Amino acid sequence: MTELELVDKKSIMHFQAHTSKFVKIYTMLPRHITHLRALIEKGLVFMGSTFWTTTFESNMPHPLRFMIDNDMTGMSWIDLPKGSYSVRPRSYKKTTN
Repeated sequence: MTELELVDKKSIMHFQAHTSKFVKIYTMLPRHITHLRALIEKGLVFMGSTFWTTTFESNMPHPLRFMIDNDMTGMSWIDLPKGSYSVRPRSYKKTTN
């Protein structure tokens, strides 16, 4: 885990007109999400009290989460301004096919 952020959001489950507080958790690697979700949903013991809750959007595939966070839609163009990217050296290029 790299950062926690307290945000005011509306849950789309069981429509509510008001916002609620949610904790947004940032991780370095997508594979950490599964472990954090398990810890939070099974319960954390803190100062003698057990805390557990339901998680939201924790089972969303990482590429989809990336697209949503960056306002990308499927089948659309993505503009990369000159100088905002670099071409990887051949030694870093890898395929999984």
